[in-house]
Amino acid sequence: MLKRSGISFSSGMMLMEYLFAIAISGVLFLCISRAYPQIMNTLIYSYQQYQLDIFLRERLLVLEAQLRRTGYCYDSCVNTLKPNGLAESSLKIGQYPLQEKNSCVIFAYDINSNGKWELPSSKESDYFGYRLKNGQLEQRRGVKDCASSGWQRFFESNEIEVTEFTLRSYTKPHLMKGMSLFYLSISLKFHLKQNHKVKSHYQNIIRLRNVTLL
Repeated sequence: MLKRSGISFSSGMMLMEYLFAIAISGVLFLCISRAYPQIMNTLIYSYQQYQLDIFLRERLLVLEAQLRRTGYCYDSCVNTLKPNGLAESSLKIGQYPLQEKNSCVIFAYDINSNGKWELPSSKESDYFGYRLKNGQLEQRRGVKDCASSGWQRFFESNEIEVTEFTLRSYTKPHLMKGMSLFYLSISLKFHLKQNHKVKSHYQNIIRLRNVTLL
């Protein structure tokens, strides 16, 4: 009576398992080799987006803090009267030539609390400005108009391009006190020059608590 060999049966099963494992490994390797570039691109994009958001967050806090001070004056700031005797607004919105409309803002606030807004020509001027020019957000202290020279970049990195800087001021009536409330809306769009998919959009509405005239 013939008996089956346990050794040959086990060896046959091991061979099939090896072949099956090799086949599965080949399929997995093919899938990984195809997915690897996409995975790496996703990781690089996520890292660049994170770095951009962190960098912009700090600078945008500075911009927002500056704009919130618009109109502050320790006293009456009587030196801001126009030639006709009318009061002058502490906030002006315009644009640099050939740039988008409402892409420049000039504002004043009493930075040293001496009761007046020092003129743009003063070394201690209380007039500040931000403007969009050729894909860059620029800033300057002691500025009287959006077309003047001497502005500096607000973002130190050359890798960032600003595609939109739009401002709009408006008023709303106070329902209880019968007075006007003043606001400034801001929209800023950025992207990395080497990768336009890495982008950010900052939007905010600022209550101008110190402004009494627009």
